[in-house]
Amino acid sequence: MIDHSRQIIFIHLEGVGGTDLTHVCVGREEEHKQESEGLKHLNIYGCKLRYSEFFDYYTKFTVLRHPYDRYGSIRRRGWLSEWVTRNNRDLNNQFYLSDRCEEELKGVRIFNYEDPNELNEFLSIKNIPYTFLPSSEKYELSGDERSLVAKLCKTEFKLGNYDA
Repeated sequence: MIDHSRQIIFIHLEGVGGTDLTHVCVGREEEHKQESEGLKHLNIYGCKLRYSEFFDYYTKFTVLRHPYDRYGSIRRRGWLSEWVTRNNRDLNNQFYLSDRCEEELKGVRIFNYEDPNELNEFLSIKNIPYTFLPSSEKYELSGDERSLVAKLCKTEFKLGNYDA
């Protein structure tokens, strides 16, 4: 998502409340327009390509959510098979960050889903969308699921300062 009025680019991972965040930033109509143009879930590489004329000048940010909770949310929404079948070398992946993304994200502000106040202040949002508020719903994961998430989401655990 790009918001020219705020001069920001949002690197939108699945399952972090980003659709509602985009509605707040650019409005529902613009969010639908960007989605219809295939711009809804651009990763760092897609943002660099699509927004190349603004990329070096606009503030880039992303939101991370605890990988276990994000996995549970993705599972609940029925996106799990796609999430699992992607591999860690896939640079077009919006479901998790590859190890190679860590270097690319050095110039990107990272916010934690679990602490919306910092993001609220950054964007000057008066009312955080209800679905963006940290969920009290916790997802039960099997040992195999936890192992898979720990393997695929090493970068998110590290950058978000999450315990595995």
